[in-house]
Amino acid sequence: MDDLAYLPVLKLPVLPSRITRIFEPGYVICRDDVLLVLHYVQQKVALEDPLLMDLPKPRLITNFQYFSEAAMLLLGEHTSSYSTQERLRTCLHEALYGLRGEMQQSSMNYSVS
Repeated sequence: MDDLAYLPVLKLPVLPSRITRIFEPGYVICRDDVLLVLHYVQQKVALEDPLLMDLPKPRLITNFQYFSEAAMLLLGEHTSSYSTQERLRTCLHEALYGLRGEMQQSSMNYSVS
């Protein structure tokens, strides 16, 4: 984990409302939304956030799997199709697992179906 400390960290705080909006039904996820979530998760890992460090190792591996899949979907050509949008939404939701409690404290109307 020492190498992660040298990765760039977001200079501006990620607004929970912006991440919450991604999970609203009917919202079309754009490239910037995916990058925002991926960078947010990367930042939390780099800072060794206690919310992530308390997760069991199998769950951390699952988080990484979904993080990676979201990154790979971003490289695809057809990210605007309904099935890809839903898959992206699922991957981002699972990549954020363990960090949602922090967002729920910051934003009372956070809900993911």
